[in-house]
Amino acid sequence: MVKLGQIETVSLREIWPNEASDFTPWLLAHPEYLSEALGIDIELVRRESGVGPYAVDLIGRDLTNETTLIVENQLGRTDHNHLGQLITYAANTDAITVVWVARNFTDEHRQAVDYLNNLAGDSGKGYFYGVEVSAIRIGDSLPAARFTVVASPNEVHAAEAEAVRDAIQDKGKQVLYRGFWKQLLERARDEHPGMTNVQTATKDNWLNVIQMGLGHIALVFNKGHRANVQLYIDRGSQQFNQAVFDYLLVNRKSIESDVGTELSWEAPENKRMRRVVFYRPGESDVSMTESYQEFTDFFLNSAIRLRDALATHLDAAAQEIEEEE
Repeated sequence: MVKLGQIETVSLREIWPNEASDFTPWLLAHPEYLSEALGIDIELVRRESGVGPYAVDLIGRDLTNETTLIVENQLGRTDHNHLGQLITYAANTDAITVVWVARNFTDEHRQAVDYLNNLAGDSGKGYFYGVEVSAIRIGDSLPAARFTVVASPNEVHAAEAEAVRDAIQDKGKQVLYRGFWKQLLERARDEHPGMTNVQTATKDNWLNVIQMGLGHIALVFNKGHRANVQLYIDRGSQQFNQAVFDYLLVNRKSIESDVGTELSWEAPENKRMRRVVFYRPGESDVSMTESYQEFTDFFLNSAIRLRDALATHLDAAAQEIEEEE
């Protein structure tokens, strides 16, 4: 039979007799233990850093959130004195990430850390952690330190707040999209009469501009901050769309030669539609208002090139597919 060792709890004072002279220097030299428990990258710089007549145990950086970080250690049960010290140190060091390490947290002090996080909300002005430290060994093995987070920033609240911010941002972008498409359609009417029958700008990140029989040409700002002009094929069944796509793919060299560049031929497995895409190099986002003329030039010129290169091939594809049916 397999012999297994038994986990035994080790007294913290057996490993670190003195909090200030043993535990704090050890933690300064081994920040990876705390970093792993917190789930953030940290850097501990120095210990016993002066704050007026007081001294914070450890000071450093929260590299994930790019903030000043402080750590207050307590190799015993949490008490009011250390809570007061923690707040005082945070206020006097402009620390945003605040960590309280103790052997045991009372319910009241855990709730106090939660309260501080609720006050900070999603403002980015405070991240408070309560961490219990313990030590274990198996048989005659060396003792091992364990850090367990018992109170931390409210991730659910932060996620909800982020969703609200995204919704506000999306609404703001809808205004930008409508304004961008409006000026693009005005330029299309002035510089390329008859190019499109579309009269109304939309609030979407895409605009269908040319109907091509078996598909349509759309102008798109995608979520990866890339502008593109694409032939979008979706005329019912995936089988039909694939047949159109395959016909064009056979003529890829001729089409790309006429367009003057390589295209992206996209047939997502989990979607019915197919598309042939002309991507603009570099970052493109509707919030980059200073680049509107460049974006508009790309969209209009590329749409015309794609339309002209695809027209005869789409007519031939329609005839061949109709004959097969």
